[in-house]
Parts: sequence; structure tokens; C-alpha cells
Amino acid sequence: MPTTRQPTRLAVLLLVATLVLSGTGVQPAGREASALASGGEPERISPSVGEQVGTVLFAAGDDVRSRLADAAITGANETRLRAIAARATELEERARAIRTDYETATARYRNGTLSAEAYGRELAELGIRARNTRTSYAVLLDRMEPFTNETLRAAGVDRGALQDAMDRLRPVEGATVHALSERYTGGGGEASIAATDGDTIEVTVEREDGTRSRQVASDRQVESGSHSTAVTRATAERRARAALSDYPWRLVEAETDDDAYEFAFELGTRSVSGEAEVTVDRSSGAVFELEEEISPRDETEDDSEDTPSSNMEAPTRDSDDAGDTEATTPEPTDDCPADEDDDADDADDEDEQCADGDEEETPEPTETPEPTETPEPTESTDT
Repeated sequence: MPTTRQPTRLAVLLLVATLVLSGTGVQPAGREASALASGGEPERISPSVGEQVGTVLFAAGDDVRSRLADAAITGANETRLRAIAARATELEERARAIRTDYETATARYRNGTLSAEAYGRELAELGIRARNTRTSYAVLLDRMEPFTNETLRAAGVDRGALQDAMDRLRPVEGATVHALSERYTGGGGEASIAATDGDTIEVTVEREDGTRSRQVASDRQVESGSHSTAVTRATAERRARAALSDYPWRLVEAETDDDAYEFAFELGTRSVSGEAEVTVDRSSGAVFELEEEISPRDETEDDSEDTPSSNMEAPTRDSDDAGDTEATTPEPTDDCPADEDDDADDADDEDEQCADGDEEETPEPTETPEPTETPEPTESTDT
């Protein structure tokens, strides 16, 4: 039995490799180069089955390797500290390598030596690597929790350098690259990439459910703090809004660093919802990073959003009505002894108000002299 399973596995691997190789060629590179030279119109990305299978295998392998490395952080304190320091170094190097690969692939796409299809797959795989790296970073932080910063520094952990490396994953951690990764791992929808203005690359992915993600990145190589502030925050915000899709975006957060303004927006209408982040250069006022995601709202979502507001009003109405019913409940009890004597007599033990009502009305029968003054029967007896 083992001798028959081994060839079967090899055959499957060879078949998968054949599919992957058949889906990756160099011919599109020349076609992309001519497209860039002719104006940089958006070029649709349609990954082949082989490319999708290859990306799925890559994602599975990277995920397994990351999980195994995370699980190796065990042992006693001293052993665990050494494992934490080693893993921190690995993640720092991994994050910096991902950023370097992103910049290299982007430069190749700009100069036309990398096709849109190949660049899209590069972004998809970089997004997968970045996502697994971010997950491993969260695991590492959890393993660091029992130790003080002094202990970690003594063990060789440079948390500042690690955080800086993780921050550099930003271009491949957004919603657009994530959606592109899904497209290259069998997801539906449409994707396109275009180079505009020579240095700006725009990636757009629209899922089958109508969710649309868009990323804009410009070639901006500057040293931190090298820019002077020539653009005010108000001007930068206007330019950030102008770069977004035409919707009524609401500013929810704004930050300022040495050489850039960072804005966070939210979108919420009856038809769509979304989030966006835009980074504007403080010196030139140019938008060099943009990430937005817009999702449609179906009718059920609209109804669900309307019903809570109506439901919020409904309890107040119900409580008012309940108050009215409580106020009106004495009325039937007051009418009870007047209109329904039999029911009032049966409910003497159940309703004290009805009993009290009877006691208040009893003086009238006692004051009536008619039953006591019955002269006719007395006269009839004398006769």
C-alpha cells in the first residue's frame, strides 16, 4: 500500500506543478510594457487557473511555516526568552524583506519589465506574507507579555526596530491587496492595475458582492523630517477629499508627523458604507498613499437600519401606552360596582377598589327612607 500511495502523491504534485507552470509566462510582460508606453490605461487582471493554484499552494505553505515558527516559542523562562529574541529578529527581517520585494516589484512594473498580471500576483503573495507576519507579530507580543521591557532588552529584543519594520508593511496590508489576494486564490470579481502620471499606481478590485477596494501609491522616497511644512492641514484635507471617490466622506481622525498628514474617513449613506485612509505630503501637498473600501448596502441592511430607529421610538410609545392603560385601569374598577353588580360581588376578594366603591355607595341605600317608611303594609294588617 505505501508503494502505491507514493507515486500517486508525486503524480498529483506533478500535475499541480504543470498547471502552475502553464499559467505563468513571460509574454504578457511585453504587452504590459506597450500598454504603459501608450498611456497607462487600467489593465484588467484575469489570473489563470494555474496562477490561482500556485498562489493557493504558496499561501498554504507560508501559513504552515509561520504557525510552526510561532509554536516553537516554548520552554522555561530563559529558553523562552531566547526563542522570543530569535523570533523577533526573524519577523523584523521578514517584514523588511517584504517591503523590499514590494518596492522592487513596483519599480519593475513602472518601468514596464513586469506585466500587470505578474505584478498583481506579486502583490497578492506579498499580502499573504504580510498577513501571516502580522499574525505572528501578535503571537510574539502575547509571548512577551510576562516579561518586562528591561528583561526583553537584556535578551536582545529591540521592540522599536521591530515596530518600525512592521509599520513598513502598510502598502501590502490594506483592503485592496487583501482583495487581490482573494482574487488570486480563487475568489471572483474583477481587478485592474494602471500606472498614471508616471509614478502613481492605482489598483482596483471589485468583489462579486459589489465591494470595491482602491489603492493609490506614488513613488515617494524621502527621509523623515526632510520636508518643510509648505501645505496647511486644511489644504491637505481638501486634496485628500478630492482624491477619494465622489461620496460624502466624513473625517474621523487626522494626524501629523514630520513630513506628512494622515487622514481617516468614514462613509455612511443609505446605499453604501466605507472607510478610507489618505496620506498627503506636507511639502508638496501631493497624495502619495490612498486606501479606500466601499461596500453596497442591500435592502435588508437598509431595513435593519431603519427598524432600530423605529424600534427605539416604539418602546417610548409602548411605555406611554402602558402608562395610559395603568391610568385607565381604575375606571373599569369604578364602573364595576355601578354597571356589573354580580361581577363586583364575585370580585370582592380580588379587587379592594370595587369593595371600597361599594362601601362609599352604601350610605345612599341606608339614607333612603323608602324601605323603612312602608305604611301600606301596616295599614293592610289593621284592616
